[in-house]
Amino acid sequence: MQRFLLIFFISFFSCSVSWGPPSLLLVDAITGEEILSDNASQIRFPASLTKMMTLYIIFEKLQKKELSLDETFKISKRAARMPPTKLYLRPGTTITVRDAIPAIALKSANDVSVAAAEHISGSEAAFSELMTQRAYDLGLKNTAFYNASGLPNHRHVSTARDMALLGQALLRDFPQYYGVFSRTDFLFKGRQYRNSNRLLGKVDGIDGLKTGFTPAAGWNLAASRRIGSQRVIGVVMGESTAARRDLTMTYLLNKQVPTLEQIREAELVVRKRRRSRGPLLYWAIQTGVFKNRQEAQEFARQFKKSNKKTMKVIRHKKFYSTQVGRFDSSKEALQFCSNIQNKSMKCRVVKTG
Repeated sequence: MQRFLLIFFISFFSCSVSWGPPSLLLVDAITGEEILSDNASQIRFPASLTKMMTLYIIFEKLQKKELSLDETFKISKRAARMPPTKLYLRPGTTITVRDAIPAIALKSANDVSVAAAEHISGSEAAFSELMTQRAYDLGLKNTAFYNASGLPNHRHVSTARDMALLGQALLRDFPQYYGVFSRTDFLFKGRQYRNSNRLLGKVDGIDGLKTGFTPAAGWNLAASRRIGSQRVIGVVMGESTAARRDLTMTYLLNKQVPTLEQIREAELVVRKRRRSRGPLLYWAIQTGVFKNRQEAQEFARQFKKSNKKTMKVIRHKKFYSTQVGRFDSSKEALQFCSNIQNKSMKCRVVKTG
């Protein structure tokens, strides 16, 4: 009864969802202690941050062995009709759970999210009830889900504080699956799809989590980052552009709530750099020559284990290589290159945009 009263309360007041200043929150991922907070309890539309809960339930079913990675989700006519972003799968086709997880986490595929919901609960409506129940169980006090994707619904709401709690729960409860959020891309039927989280590889230590956008929600991002021995989770909801969302999150993960003036100045610097025809923005480390993408990706995974740095795979005409980091100076890049060369790993410094 208490849960249904909560849903009624949130739904009734969802007309007061904010379009004002964005909601910001930074918490310690282990203890939950709030480090920085601004507007964190404001009711907002989560957009595709919703898919963190969709994935939470998939991981839960896998852990309980009620689902297997080789099991398939069938694409219904309804799932295929979902608006983008999606994989554009046709009705009657299937996708394995193994492929569905990165499709939802990285591509934010709405068609796959609906197919997963229908497979697990029989219908997306029933799955949404399960999502809201799990939210209640996890202590998400101001969250109600009405679909598996985050597509517009005026009753489908949450807060930055609740989304941070959900990020903590994913990290705590399913460490064996959490690595999917740090992947920069994935392959499905021969096609490469990039992670929509563009801060991966740009801000050291970031290894997740999820982006989201609808016109009503604004630009949202939940991000996880290791800072020394500490891990933090940041949430930005309701930013006006994708660029501002990423800039705001970068400030936040460095334990600073930015002012509007700082964001405007940072945007101006980015625009000037993009217009510049001089030297490119950053330096990176390139290492390894591989015959195929799979070899390069395996190397990148092993590199991350030993160096705690995320690599991206670069395609050339006749081979693949791997690249790590966005360093602000060639000196900084050379120092990092020297460190890994000491481990008998050849590398070179390159310019990158």
